[in-house]
Amino acid sequence: MQGRCRDPGDMELAELPHHNYCAGLNGPSSCAHGNGVKEGDEAAAGNEDAELQRPPLSGTLPLRNETLAHESHASQMVATLSECFVARTKTRGKIQRERYMQSFRQHGWRSRRTWLPDLSLRVQAQRLAASVPWFCLQFLAVVTDVVLIILDCMGEDFEWRFMWVGILYALDVTLRFYGLDTPVFCSKRRHAVEVFMVVMTFIGTAILLAVDTWTDCQLEALRPFVRTAWIIRTFWFLLLTILRAPSASRRITGQNKQRFVDGERDFDLDLAYITPRLVGMSVPASDDVASFLRNPLDTSLFRNPLREVARFFETFHAERYMIVNACPELPYPTSDFTTGVIEYFEVEDHMPAQLSQIVKFLRLGRAWTELHSDHLLAVHCRGGKGRTGVFCCAWLLYTREAEDAQDALNYFSVNRTDMHSRFQSKVQTVETPSQMRYVRYIEQMLRRQDCFFPAEILQPAPVLLQLHSVTAHGLFRAPAPSRLRASVHSMAGGRQLYTSPLGIGHWRLGGIVVEGDVRVSICKCPKTALEPGGRGPRAERGEDRPAKAEGKAANSLFHFVFHTAFVGESMQLEVSLIDKACKKPKLYFSSGVVELSFSRVT
Repeated sequence: MQGRCRDPGDMELAELPHHNYCAGLNGPSSCAHGNGVKEGDEAAAGNEDAELQRPPLSGTLPLRNETLAHESHASQMVATLSECFVARTKTRGKIQRERYMQSFRQHGWRSRRTWLPDLSLRVQAQRLAASVPWFCLQFLAVVTDVVLIILDCMGEDFEWRFMWVGILYALDVTLRFYGLDTPVFCSKRRHAVEVFMVVMTFIGTAILLAVDTWTDCQLEALRPFVRTAWIIRTFWFLLLTILRAPSASRRITGQNKQRFVDGERDFDLDLAYITPRLVGMSVPASDDVASFLRNPLDTSLFRNPLREVARFFETFHAERYMIVNACPELPYPTSDFTTGVIEYFEVEDHMPAQLSQIVKFLRLGRAWTELHSDHLLAVHCRGGKGRTGVFCCAWLLYTREAEDAQDALNYFSVNRTDMHSRFQSKVQTVETPSQMRYVRYIEQMLRRQDCFFPAEILQPAPVLLQLHSVTAHGLFRAPAPSRLRASVHSMAGGRQLYTSPLGIGHWRLGGIVVEGDVRVSICKCPKTALEPGGRGPRAERGEDRPAKAEGKAANSLFHFVFHTAFVGESMQLEVSLIDKACKKPKLYFSSGVVELSFSRVT
């Protein structure tokens, strides 16, 4: 769907936000590092250890020269910290990004202390106030407050306990006051109500405690008013807790992915700027009943709210954004994206996009970004890392932001993973071996054609292969199931092309001729699918079973996807390069190999 677009030249640069690379930032602050130094491996091998040391951040960091009207002092400071890290990853190039990711994978979140700038105390306070553990603590405080009110109405005296609950509320308000900065905090009326509730109940509780100490009966008349204030405070913070619950659940779902947080405009989205003109995010989820009944985890309770995503783009990138939807399994209405462009790609979950789809995406991105220097590409799938990462890595390679396929994967990982998140060391990156394989195909395709932005990329020449067999060498730890079959699917349309006879470790493919994107799956064969007498599967060719259903079936053991134009003279895949098998070390030997036997058709 395409919205209204005005002339590309009539938007001022000041209308666009600087983009951030750190989760939990105050405001849409951050950095456009388009003026950074060209990537390159400038560091000598002997200085690699020194390069990993944290840059000096003592004293007050100078604010950027380009300051936007909507940025607060705190957001400018955080953006400076963010720019420091992004500039280092930009100037160091491939070698340093690889070392960053290697260190993070080996040592987890603690390794960031050696190469990632520390966040300011203000930003840390904001992140703590929005964290899931802090939300749980506030939820317990509200529950305790409700119980105390019930017991107080029954005649029990719990003034001291009310005081401790009030202290927890005061800490929460103080954290958000410090994290959001004074102008932003005071601009919200609800914050003023919170402060009033906390202060008045604190003073009232202190007076009641004084009454018990001094036995001044004249002040006893204040007790009903204080109790009323307790009740109002409890229900007010209960309402706030309910309103904050969806944000906490989204953070649980998003794990340690980078988030875009703007306290002034109330944005908290699973969204990250990979480059100043490339965004990766999770799917915008609607709130309709059908989606909730189908899967509650795919609604706005756990995913990016659709209206908030639309408000983000209409606020910061109005008339300058294109959304690439690679999540066909979760459709959503697009009426809220009034000034942007939306393109659709049918890509299965946990699968790479077809090479023709990637070429189409690069052509669309080239045409869109050439219209204006401020045009933005935003890519999403369900979780914003697997299919999204393939498209983003393709763009990084095409625009030469990344030097090769592995560098593109590292580039995406560095900017999609929140490495400041404590106790979480998962790398948010391209997920499956087949998806990573296709990123390498893209690099090969671009180098073969010597075609980089802004040149127009061509589809690879068609190559026909005749598949003979699939053989597993030293793969299974336990005895392999007796009824296994191999299935060949064409990813274009997902139609099954061939089903092999039953085998253990070796499956004949009957010389089926394939072209383009192909998927080979090894599956258990249920008894209901056998011919009479148990001789083999009922059908060998042309069975109309989509590849998506095959991959989701419980009887699918493992599979791999490849393109016929990039397989070389032979294809032998280790377990680490096979989808699903790579995550099951208890079932498969790491040294196991699956070999695909084929010949070229001339």
